[in-house]
Amino acid sequence: MKNDTVAALGYEKLRKFCDKAKEYNVEFVWSDTCCIDKSSHTDIGDSIRSMFR
Repeated sequence: MKNDTVAALGYEKLRKFCDKAKEYNVEFVWSDTCCIDKSSHTDIGDSIRSMFR
């Protein structure tokens, strides 16, 4: 798959997420677009803590 195709799919997913939020009258949304290394307990913990800062 080409990088532009992957980017387009990612954008489409994010756009649909925002559209769904609009249906619920949500003014702001947040989406974590970084990958978390689930094999690393440290990475998981750091990622979760950073989401709530």
